Amino acid sequence: MDYMYMIGKNLRRIRKSRKISLLTVSVDLQMGQHNLGNIERGLGNPELKTLVRLADYYGVHMKELFD
Repeated sequence: MDYMYMIGKNLRRIRKSRKISLLTVSVDLQMGQHNLGNIERGLGNPELKTLVRLADYYGVHMKELFD
């Protein structure tokens, strides 16, 4: 499985389980909604610091993004 797809799928699952909209995340983290959507679809190539910010925002360990 493609790692970017797997990470994006996990980010989307985590976000939806918390009932947070993509717009809310983009505003709270001051990131583009389009870019976040691309990451969740496995189309983006986020920097490590972006993944750390997202994991921190959702209150999960980085490991959960890769499981």
